[in-house]
Amino acid sequence: MMCEFCNVDVNKRVKNISDENDEMRLNKSSQLEVAAGWQHGFTYAEFNIKYCPMCGRRLG
Repeated sequence: MMCEFCNVDVNKRVKNISDENDEMRLNKSSQLEVAAGWQHGFTYAEFNIKYCPMCGRRLG
């Protein structure tokens, strides 16, 4: 079973985790994209991950 965050069909990956300054989502390559803002700037990073951070399912 997979969650909304890591759905195998990338077109069904509708779950982003965000608030007014930060966002986290899983891209088509199963990389975790993180964008974070703070008082003095903004940063963006991508991480290669093997497991969904929400449900723990192994990613392809």
